Amino acid sequence: MAMNVIFAIISRTPIWVWPLIAGVLWLGSLNLRQRTVPLRLAFVFPLVPLVLSVGNATGTAAPRHGWRWQIGSSPRPSAPRNRQARCQ
Repeated sequence: MAMNVIFAIISRTPIWVWPLIAGVLWLGSLNLRQRTVPLRLAFVFPLVPLVLSVGNATGTAAPRHGWRWQIGSSPRPSAPRNRQARCQ
């Protein structure tokens, strides 16, 4: 049964995913070599996720209007709704 599930996952995976997986594996293999990193970069890399996670925890990191903040537009204001029935 496990082989059937694995085969189903592989056979239903879109074609564009396979080059993407190959590219990610290739980029990962480039990082297997030993290298020297400047000290300031060694401290900056952990700070970026820390700042983002603190921003998410406080609710200030995520924009309220999705991707619109990236292009500088704001959502169209909606007209106020009158929820009371009008009696005449």
